[in-house]
Amino acid sequence: MSFTRIDRPFSAVVLAAVSIGLVAARPFAEGPPSGHSGGFGEPTCAACHFGGVENPVDGLFHVVGLPEAALPDSTYLLEIVLKFPAMKRSGFQLTSRTEDGLQAGSFAPTDDRTAIDRDGVQYLVQTEAGSMPAERGSMRWTVRWTAPAAPGTVQFHGAANAANGDDLPIGDTVMARGWTVDVRAR
Repeated sequence: MSFTRIDRPFSAVVLAAVSIGLVAARPFAEGPPSGHSGGFGEPTCAACHFGGVENPVDGLFHVVGLPEAALPDSTYLLEIVLKFPAMKRSGFQLTSRTEDGLQAGSFAPTDDRTAIDRDGVQYLVQTEAGSMPAERGSMRWTVRWTAPAAPGTVQFHGAANAANGDDLPIGDTVMARGWTVDVRAR
């Protein structure tokens, strides 16, 4: 039996590339980095998760409970819904901003499955506890959103990752959407 010797520098390069791929995919179970909502020129989850179909016909990413018109300083219970048949892990990022890109209203988690990452604006994200679907292919997160005190238009931007569960960034399905809510004086 003969063995082919692999040069150490080559082995180190291959090992480093594989390690980087694994590290790049795994850490986002506890929430993606800020600035990946898909709004205001930001990238989506596809910046790190790629190779899957974007916005597939058999996928769903939606925010249930957003009113067409919100009352100033009123609080609304929202449900972020992500569905995709092959999803084994999941994550999302959602923002609410004025037309100028400034924070509009505020989010408040209802449990340990979501958290808020602040980077000039609030980025609502899933936590590690909120990355594992209870039922294959379907995920839901609940959060409270309080409308801003001043009337105006609020733009919601969100991106979601329906991951295939192999802990690699390749082959995951990314969905992104935007919603608009008018805040009207009482």
